[in-house]
Amino acid sequence: MNNVKKTLLKRGIGYIIGFGLLYAPFGLLQIFLTGVLKFTGREDIHGACFRMALGNLISGKGLNILTTSGIITFAILIVAVFFGPQFCGKLCFAGALPEYASRIVPDKLKIDWQKYIPSAPVRYGALIGFLTAPALGISVVCAYCNYSLMEKIVLGGISWNLATLGSAAILTGFVWLFVLGIFTKGGRGYCTYLCPIGAVQSILHRVGILLPFTYKLKLNKESCISCGLCAKECPTRAITLKDNLLKYNVHNCIACSQCIGTCPKKVITFGRGKDSWAGDKNEQYVNDTEGVAL
Repeated sequence: MNNVKKTLLKRGIGYIIGFGLLYAPFGLLQIFLTGVLKFTGREDIHGACFRMALGNLISGKGLNILTTSGIITFAILIVAVFFGPQFCGKLCFAGALPEYASRIVPDKLKIDWQKYIPSAPVRYGALIGFLTAPALGISVVCAYCNYSLMEKIVLGGISWNLATLGSAAILTGFVWLFVLGIFTKGGRGYCTYLCPIGAVQSILHRVGILLPFTYKLKLNKESCISCGLCAKECPTRAITLKDNLLKYNVHNCIACSQCIGTCPKKVITFGRGKDSWAGDKNEQYVNDTEGVAL
């Protein structure tokens, strides 16, 4: 088994664990929080809802840390500052599903959206819309949530009843799984353009990498052979190769470590140290090779 497949397998195990922790009919993390630690909240994906917790915070209701969604949201945000968007890259089954499914589709049938539409303006614009919607009295309903839809599909499949899916959910599923999923290069178009959870984590990670004691992606430029394998394997196109030069866009990175596991020379690591960006704002070269491969 080559390094690419080994890394995919390793990541896949993490996503399956994430599914068991957060989604009904399991929801093991929410069950632990409510049953053992006596937090209030639901035992399905809504009990881990980042959107609800963040919406309450923005609308003035505050972030109740003693609820399942409150403590899970708090943990995700803290981890993002110090270790990057680990939830996206290591546990998020809803993001992983279209990514892994896209690997069975020929590249000629996939669209590289980032060649035509820069992700940052759309991503952070969608986040601003999400944050301001509650203040304007606009309901961001679960029908437009790929997490909720993922759980409905699973539960509906178990009971052989998908009749509960409305038109909004079907549209969301079409965009998430197909337009920005299976038929997008990397399979993570929904994550890159529309997911508010990922957008907030990326902002916090961008701030966090300015601190010397936080973890960030690092490249030993001198040992890099510019083979381009990391760029080819990056599911969010955070790493690109142009004119024999690697560029790294931290705003797209989900800390999945696919690049680390597939690099034949092991020149990419994820470790602590000062931020050493060079050239334009999307390039990072770190000569210090200290770091750990996750």
